[in-house]
Amino acid sequence: MIAPMVLAVLGQAATMPAQLPHGVLYDYSEAAQLCDSMGGMGELTVYDDFAQLADLNGDGVSDIIVDYSALSCSDSASLYASGSSGFALKVYLGGSGDLAPAYETTVRGWNLIETADGPALELTTAGGASCGTANRSQSCTYRVSWYRGGFIEGPKRAAR
Repeated sequence: MIAPMVLAVLGQAATMPAQLPHGVLYDYSEAAQLCDSMGGMGELTVYDDFAQLADLNGDGVSDIIVDYSALSCSDSASLYASGSSGFALKVYLGGSGDLAPAYETTVRGWNLIETADGPALELTTAGGASCGTANRSQSCTYRVSWYRGGFIEGPKRAAR
């Protein structure tokens, strides 16, 4: 059984749900320690959309999408950002208990969409090499979906 973790959320103690995979609990713990290391006065705020549920691999068990843009440290507003590239996004497979995410990347934004083949993530990334262009100001979008035992990335297109 995973022991619940207590974090300061919006100035009040909040208990982490015990059913989250070890990797998600580790992400929470790492975020709290990083915020605390900013001088010991940092307060971590974890917004509701930090860990979202969706069955991305079609096995009937909810997978967990961890969005670092839903974290805020009072001592450093951009602590969890990857520079101008955006924030970390990780996907843990439900029921696996893995410490390592099944998929992770850095995004400026994302949406969960329904396709003819099932749910997928539509990601928006920073421009430049990650979009196959020298133009760093031109973001791109692409889809990530489950296929034959793993996540695959679709073609990258200029963002609208």
